[in-house]
Amino acid sequence: MKPDNHAQSSAQKYGGSWKDYIDIHEYMDDSRRGMSDMRHRAITHHTWFVYGPLTDKFGQVRENSDGKLYSVAQIGEDHCREDLGGHFPTLQDWCISIIPEPWMCGDLVTGSAPQSDKIPHRPEVTSSQSVSGQMFDEENIDNIRFDGVGNILRKK
Repeated sequence: MKPDNHAQSSAQKYGGSWKDYIDIHEYMDDSRRGMSDMRHRAITHHTWFVYGPLTDKFGQVRENSDGKLYSVAQIGEDHCREDLGGHFPTLQDWCISIIPEPWMCGDLVTGSAPQSDKIPHRPEVTSSQSVSGQMFDEENIDNIRFDGVGNILRKK
């Protein structure tokens, strides 16, 4: 969803105008400027961000144009659930699939550095589609996951 859709949803749920909520939703989706696909959500769509930076920036409670108080954290949680199929993950849930690289630990010995232009786009997998030479069908499509950089892994 786009920030304005989230803001309209918040206004329907908590009252007031969509304008009362738009700044929160724009902040939640600001990471899209750095990563334009769904992976941008890993930066802001989780418990740590909602109960940390989001409430630090906007406060715990705000008042909408109807004079009703609302929880900023609840708006953030709703935003996450709307974008993530009802899920409100932790930061660990997002990061668990990151494959550690030497540069992430400040490994200056190898001199390796991130190659952001070489990170593959995460492929979409549908029934009976071949990805990386593997075939998936309705029975086993739920038994795969992605490692965060586009590689397909089988769930154990």
